[in-house]
Amino acid sequence: MQEIVKLFKGFSATQKVVLTFLGTILFVGLIALSFTSKINYSLLYSGMNPSDTAKVVAELKSLNIPYKLVNEGTIEVPSDKVYEARMNLASKNLPSGGVVGFELFDKSNFGMTNFAQNINYQRALAGELTRTINSLSEVRNSRVQIAIPKPSVFVSEQKKPTASVVLLLSHPISASHVKAIQHIVASSVPGMQPDDVSVVSSDGTLLSVSKQQAAENEKIKYQKQIESSLEEKIKKLLSPIVGKKFSVAVKVDTDFSKLSKQSIVYDPNSVPVSEQSSTEKSSKVVSSGTPGVVSNTTKNPTSQSKLFPVSSKKTVTTNYDVGKTVTQSSLEPGRIKRISAAVVVDGIYTTDKKGKLIYHPRSASQMKKITDLIASAVGYDKSRGDQLTVTNIQFELPKTPPAVKVSSISSISDKIRKFATPLRYLLSVIVFVILYLFVARPLIKNLSKPIAQPAGNLNQTFVGQKVSDIESRVKEEFEEASRLTEDQIREKQMNENIKKEVNGSPEIAAAIVKDLINE
Repeated sequence: MQEIVKLFKGFSATQKVVLTFLGTILFVGLIALSFTSKINYSLLYSGMNPSDTAKVVAELKSLNIPYKLVNEGTIEVPSDKVYEARMNLASKNLPSGGVVGFELFDKSNFGMTNFAQNINYQRALAGELTRTINSLSEVRNSRVQIAIPKPSVFVSEQKKPTASVVLLLSHPISASHVKAIQHIVASSVPGMQPDDVSVVSSDGTLLSVSKQQAAENEKIKYQKQIESSLEEKIKKLLSPIVGKKFSVAVKVDTDFSKLSKQSIVYDPNSVPVSEQSSTEKSSKVVSSGTPGVVSNTTKNPTSQSKLFPVSSKKTVTTNYDVGKTVTQSSLEPGRIKRISAAVVVDGIYTTDKKGKLIYHPRSASQMKKITDLIASAVGYDKSRGDQLTVTNIQFELPKTPPAVKVSSISSISDKIRKFATPLRYLLSVIVFVILYLFVARPLIKNLSKPIAQPAGNLNQTFVGQKVSDIESRVKEEFEEASRLTEDQIREKQMNENIKKEVNGSPEIAAAIVKDLINE
């Protein structure tokens, strides 16, 4: 390594620059080559169970497709091999999710009993439902179990089929998706209802609810919505009047029973409904003439018959009825049974000369107006048993920050802030000038100062000598100068300067020496 460093130091500046440039290009090229030759892997499948993972790995090995096992259930393959690998695995029914579906019946077995056929059907149905549920975004894995009772010849003894679903969730699932799972399973099994399907998470939390529990939840939700609506009405009403210095609480009792009512009202005045009249008359025939056989059997002009009225009857029937009014009414569930509201209102605050807040309670007339407004807003009904309480109570006093006196310093800072931009530029110029005068300029002088010069004046020293003698003498002086240290060179330079000054001004030098002797 030292020989390489020594060899590199022996190169000229141009050679060093060229070698450094070539080394940089080679290094960048190697990095680019490593990135381009690196295989880019993409996700093939994730969330698989160990059985499917082992089968997929074995199939990828048989297909000579490189893979990377990220964790127990996640496999990655090269990006250009993803779709090819998925099609090949799909032809092998992989991943199967650890269950079997209706492909169980692809091969028929004539020697299978009816019991075994039923068991295989339940297995296949549960496997297909598992695959369907696993397709949901929130579900990582699932397990479905179906219980189909034996058919009975008695309808009263026939039991309903039931099912249970266990979910391994990747993130929380919504209630609507739980209901969807219940309906999917119930729709796949004849005679099963959604309430017959229990959905449980892998940590043992019951996710499905019955119709009765769902109805109770809806009642509570409906009641909360009414309370929130009434509270919001009161807040909108009081905010422009008292600001935010109030508190509201509303309790609503609701009745979800459904009632049907029928009332009949009778009219005391009788009203004729119908009238019927009938007349009956009776008469008797009397014969006259010679009595005998002849007069009775033959037509005898001498005999005569006459009608004589016997009786007459007339009947009149009038039907009267009592008038009545029949009213039928029904009360729908969800009606408000009673409202209880409590409102607390703060008073009025004023400030004295010292800046202290003073509390003043609101007047009775103002509180009555506020009470009437709230009663109208919530639909107060005394006959229904509603309760409304509006109270004026002092709230906790707000903490006032300590008063800050405006001093002369703050006023000066405000004035300086107005001229901040010009002062910033002026300060930058001053800093630049100071750096130039006290840093850059001395540095330039030191760099431009010669390190060593041959002793004596060359123009005067080398006059009348040969060129070879001059060259040899200059060479000797440079060699001598190169052997001197920096302090020796400075000392020699100082001596040369003193000699030059003494030779140029001997009177001044004599005066300086005289002063030194007198001291």
